Amino acid sequence: MSDVRYATSGEGHLVPETLPPTQPLPEPVRQIAFLNAFLFHWVLPHRLGPHLAVGSVLRSIVAMAVSVWFTSAIVVYCVFSHIRDEGFRLSNIRETFAYAILLFAAKTAHSSQHWIPVALVVLGPVIVGIVASFFGMLIAPWCVDGDNFNSAVRRSMKNALWATTVLIPGAVVWAVVYLSNAGHDHVPEWDPFTSGVWNLSPPTTPFDENVEFMVYRVVPTTVVAHFLVCLFFGAGRYVGPPVGPGFESRFPLCERCGYRVVELAVKGNCPECSYSISASLSIRVSPWQSGGPALRLWRRAILPLRITSRVLTERNYLCRISMRSNCSPARTFSTITSIAMMTVIIAVAQVCTVDWHDSKDRLLCVVTLALIPVAAKVVMMIVAGLWARFRFGMPDGRIPLNICCYASCLLWPAVLAISGVSIAVARFGLGDVLLIERWEFNVAAFVIGVGALVTILGSFANWCVRVFRALQAARFANF
Repeated sequence: MSDVRYATSGEGHLVPETLPPTQPLPEPVRQIAFLNAFLFHWVLPHRLGPHLAVGSVLRSIVAMAVSVWFTSAIVVYCVFSHIRDEGFRLSNIRETFAYAILLFAAKTAHSSQHWIPVALVVLGPVIVGIVASFFGMLIAPWCVDGDNFNSAVRRSMKNALWATTVLIPGAVVWAVVYLSNAGHDHVPEWDPFTSGVWNLSPPTTPFDENVEFMVYRVVPTTVVAHFLVCLFFGAGRYVGPPVGPGFESRFPLCERCGYRVVELAVKGNCPECSYSISASLSIRVSPWQSGGPALRLWRRAILPLRITSRVLTERNYLCRISMRSNCSPARTFSTITSIAMMTVIIAVAQVCTVDWHDSKDRLLCVVTLALIPVAAKVVMMIVAGLWARFRFGMPDGRIPLNICCYASCLLWPAVLAISGVSIAVARFGLGDVLLIERWEFNVAAFVIGVGALVTILGSFANWCVRVFRALQAARFANF
């Protein structure tokens, strides 16, 4: 599409007074029944989430509270039905809950902490709601889609409350695994007059080792992972009235100095800085869409590799990408990059920790290493969004989002360095890599450790510099 033809409406050789919106019209809001949203939001977050995120706050709070109370009830029933040495029967549900209430009452009657269980039951939804809303605020820059930042924060927080409905299927799966495998060979002795709330002796659960790993590791980790999926994809699309920077016309500006080039010759130069007006009005193309719709399937498959290669090798590439385009392609690229990075780290960490005997420590190590690039991207989106809004006065949150998404591949050197450190730790031991094992000097471990540290710090520094340079270049971007 020719930029001159696009810019010359009217007389054919002058810059128009305003430029058209760059964001497509959003989808109208659909009213979704509460029961359908409550049961299926975790199944279809990308389809239902955007409509629920612009809906009522009260409905999202009710959905969160019901999810927390339902999950708590399932966990209490499973644990105390095992204590009472009874299997699952509909007739003993009431007796099990009554037993749990009486036991807690007896345990806390002679304690100064008697209010804690009641506070947890009553304030549990409040605590979960605060935590979910906090996560929603953190990823609000990811949810910008043509609307303003305040709208993105509200949508993200409401979607985070709806995302807690993933607790329902997680609790059901957990209960099925727990009740179908929990043994009743031992019923613990309970002293109802022992002081203190937290010394309720846990029941002995003669689980098989694999089942115990499922109950206490796999199911909770899966629930948390799916909560994050709902969090990121539930509010990534804006629906509703076209209100926001992406849906408004704007004045054409010189991309170098910000001068309004209204009704000036398209082929001329800016009167302030002599920068070419046609260059300022040139339509940038999103890297993900640069091949057009006729691009072959195999070329689309390697497109992330091509974009990654150009970002890593061309220092000014991020300054030339489309700043105000639809963010879905940029999110797609960032998601593919994150999955690839996490896959590499998990594969290396699994191999390096294969000799660890404690499955809990192994799982914690693998998950922590895998979440490092994701956490770094979230922090960068927050910092870049705040910097663009308050330092450069950019109301359009799509600009820092597009830049951060395409810049995410700059973390690959750090990811490879983390993988190298994991291999070094498995080969030489953590003490040798950190030079604290009996103060013995190991040349190979020292070289790997120092090289990895320099690579990680250099990668993060280069990432920050490239992102903020692109933000500075995008201050007056028209497209």
